[in-house]
Amino acid sequence: MSTLNVSNITDGTTTVGTSYVVNGSAKAWVNSTGAAVINDAFNVSSATDNGTGDYTINLSSSMINSVFAAKASTWQSASITGTGQNMRTPTTSSQQINCVENEVPTDPMSLLMSIHGDLA
Repeated sequence: MSTLNVSNITDGTTTVGTSYVVNGSAKAWVNSTGAAVINDAFNVSSATDNGTGDYTINLSSSMINSVFAAKASTWQSASITGTGQNMRTPTTSSQQINCVENEVPTDPMSLLMSIHGDLA
């Protein structure tokens, strides 16, 4: 495997430092259903359904530590309000998410999550 070592990337018009690309990109993301079925993902090996509204997203490549930034969002339908997500129990290789609607555990129609931080 070859290594490319450059300071900047350009498309001929705009130049950006490679540190922005490496440090600012999501290290994992997933688009899944409330049944933990992965529709599309990057650096996600699987999704586990732990019970109503309780999911664990498992990473293919581990993070350097469990202090990474994770953000999730859910989609139910236009008529449902009061939905939310609670990020729980991060490890270097997974992130648990609890989805609620008006403080009641709920399986969403769609679950989206991204993780930012450093890979191990």
